[in-house]
Amino acid sequence: MRMQSTESQATSKPKLTPGDAVLVAPIVATTCLGVWQVQRLGWKRELIAARDAQLAAPPFDLEIAPVIEDEADARELEYNKVLVKGQVDDGVAVFLGPRSPQAHVPSAMKIGKTVTGYHLIQPLTLESGRRILINRGWVRKDDKGHELATLPVEHSFIGIVRCSEAPMTHISFVMDRQTGSIDFLWRDVVGMAEQLKTEPICVDAIYDLGMDGNSGPDEGSSRLSRHVYEPSHQGRLVPFKADLKHYLNIRTPPEQHMAYAFTWFTLTAIMSFMAFKRVRVRFPK
Repeated sequence: MRMQSTESQATSKPKLTPGDAVLVAPIVATTCLGVWQVQRLGWKRELIAARDAQLAAPPFDLEIAPVIEDEADARELEYNKVLVKGQVDDGVAVFLGPRSPQAHVPSAMKIGKTVTGYHLIQPLTLESGRRILINRGWVRKDDKGHELATLPVEHSFIGIVRCSEAPMTHISFVMDRQTGSIDFLWRDVVGMAEQLKTEPICVDAIYDLGMDGNSGPDEGSSRLSRHVYEPSHQGRLVPFKADLKHYLNIRTPPEQHMAYAFTWFTLTAIMSFMAFKRVRVRFPK
């Protein structure tokens, strides 16, 4: 009888159920996500440090760089300041957009209305005869059909090399039926180069960079407001160039990754406590 009682107590001891096991999955998932965000934090800091070092370096003449045969060559120069000297082909252009003027100038909030437009991309022939792409700046949607011949003449400027973005769609460009222009939906430097018969490299013209590569004071949204509203450019198409601050900003700063990691680890702690309480109730001492 005593042996049967002992066996009965052993068989009545609580066991792990599928519900207990299910608690482990979200704990593992949130922990992995937290670790991933910590890794992203380190990667982002290294990326920003490397980019800031490139943007702080003095500009060099693009003519001394080897001929850009593919985008892998161009990526070695990305975010470098370069001196561009040559002649813009005023009669040819493609547009990139629709887009807002600059990342750090939210048009709808800063000047009281939503302002969308396009980046004007044109070919430029260097003094050596090489042809490259230049981003001359942002123009309003209403100015897109303006005569390109009214653009200001620029034979030399300091710019920043930019490469292609991650594809947003399978379609790279479309034809605008109203203006007859080619509109690229995302920054496809290779596709633009094929359209305009240039090397696959694009240089963004920068508003506040002097010939020594140093930037001027930040004018922020006031410059955008003047560009949009002041009638000083009547009869002429004047693109709105980005300033250096636009390139120093980053979409997801390191602080955001820290916040994400804190959130995931907090969820891990909460669910671990819940699991501990459940197990303790089912398996009392």
